[in-house]
Amino acid sequence: MPSLTLCSAALSGPGASRTAACWDGLGLEQLVFGEASLPESELRRIVPDVFMTLDDQPCLHDVLRQAGRLATNPWLLLADSELRPTRAMLSVLQELMQLPGGPRLAHGRAWRAAPDREASLPDQTVEALIRDPETHLDPPHQPSWVLLPRQCLLNSPAEISCQMPAATSSLAEQARLAGWTVLEATAACPCLREGLVAPSSERPHAEAVVLPKRPGQPRLSLLVAAPEERFTPWRELLLPIPGLPWELVLRPDPDPQKPGSTLAAWNSALEVAQGEIIWPLTGTPVLPYLLPVLLDFFDQPWLDLALLGSSLAGQALPASAARQGLAGSLAIRREWLVRMGGFRLEAGSTQEPSVERVLRQLIIRAEQRGALTAELPLMAIHRPG
Repeated sequence: MPSLTLCSAALSGPGASRTAACWDGLGLEQLVFGEASLPESELRRIVPDVFMTLDDQPCLHDVLRQAGRLATNPWLLLADSELRPTRAMLSVLQELMQLPGGPRLAHGRAWRAAPDREASLPDQTVEALIRDPETHLDPPHQPSWVLLPRQCLLNSPAEISCQMPAATSSLAEQARLAGWTVLEATAACPCLREGLVAPSSERPHAEAVVLPKRPGQPRLSLLVAAPEERFTPWRELLLPIPGLPWELVLRPDPDPQKPGSTLAAWNSALEVAQGEIIWPLTGTPVLPYLLPVLLDFFDQPWLDLALLGSSLAGQALPASAARQGLAGSLAIRREWLVRMGGFRLEAGSTQEPSVERVLRQLIIRAEQRGALTAELPLMAIHRPG
């Protein structure tokens, strides 16, 4: 059992029993505040007597005050009332709780399955529903959980409820002012939720991101589709010494003008690539100094796709031009690329598969599912006129 106590407003709605069964199955101690539709159990304690906001929601400060007295664990997981964690998420949270150093707070978003989709897949596990390509990731201003030490950050205004995302923003700001480390941990903590979240336009504070652990593996994989005679220059320029945080996965592409040739090479490379960030490339090697810059760029919270600048016949093209499907102008987190099915057109498409079409569609589809894009204005690729 993880050394945390899950705290939530009262469970309600059609998904309440599924959520409660998930919490019980994970062995979570639970404190449920307000009039709950589910009874108490060995793991679940209902706390009906709690101060309420004008919106008739449990007050955040009173929830944390009472949780400090009632919880038996040193950490609290304040969660959306319809959040379903995974064992992988709890494992990462356990590691965060055991890190040395000063106090810290972590928060994250959830994957959201459409109700009709979940109804059509009733026997799927939470993990399987998260992997479903039809599942969406919530935006940064809609976090679904926050992890914090018990008996801390008790000064939220009376009008702030324990409902997400207002509670997360309040706690993250208190933590920032107190000098705590504030982490955004969505990528490393997969979880699912049902229902709607209260509207908000404010991203909670975060100064660093928690990523999935990949010990001994490179962070960045460069998937190179090029004629074999160009492989040696790539290796000599970008892998001069061992132990660098990137790898080259080279695949022959003898005829780049042939439709599908480059895409097939990239898909073949993706099957063996180990990096958490994928950068598909063709032609001339990129400059080595760009690689650590790109890795630093991906260290910021809420970034899934990076669009890079380029040049054409000596004329600079902005990073936004990558949306046209320019080869070499897109780097993407591996999770999103796999979710989209690799370098392929969407199922059912009648278009001819070309690099430009596939990359354009990849950006659009990933963003529709909740991936976040940022522009890195580097001249990464130089294209002859």
